[in-house]
Amino acid sequence: VSAFLLNRSSDLRFKDGRCIGVISTDISQRRLSQILTQEQPSRNSYYVMLGKTGKIIAVGKDDASNADLEREDCLVLRKQLEESGWTLVIICPKNEIFGNYNKMLYLVIVIIALGLILMLGFCYYMIHQAIAPIRQLSEQANDIAEGVFDGHVSQSPRIDEIGQLQNSFYTMQQSIAGYVADLQKVQEETR
Repeated sequence: VSAFLLNRSSDLRFKDGRCIGVISTDISQRRLSQILTQEQPSRNSYYVMLGKTGKIIAVGKDDASNADLEREDCLVLRKQLEESGWTLVIICPKNEIFGNYNKMLYLVIVIIALGLILMLGFCYYMIHQAIAPIRQLSEQANDIAEGVFDGHVSQSPRIDEIGQLQNSFYTMQQSIAGYVADLQKVQEETR
């Protein structure tokens, strides 16, 4: 962008529409670019000023061009200045805007994954604890099937169905052990 003066003028009128005069101001393109360079909205973002025709008249970054207005990796925000017809454009990289959001998203994913792992571990532990009496009863039923009637079956303090099953199994094992002992006693007496 070459250095030139930017002019803004406006006519002053009475309420009835008669012209009183014209007020005008000039600013150099270089000074406007300096102002835009000093006022960065964020670390890597910058301003571009477009004229009425859409041509760049001042930039907040030395290597800014019309291609910057179409960048996919940036958000390009435009605000038309109604009085002058100029357009102020802010160009900001998406990673600068969404960087913390993406970091937070990754953190949330890690927290959810750890939570799921902990929950699965807890569920495994609870299921293991819930079926431990059934596993023990299964082993004792196999012992009884093999003829071992004096295995230790403990009574359960649980009041649910598993506790009732274990207590019934205890009663059954005690009854069978008593019958076997009575049969052995009778058998010894008859010899």
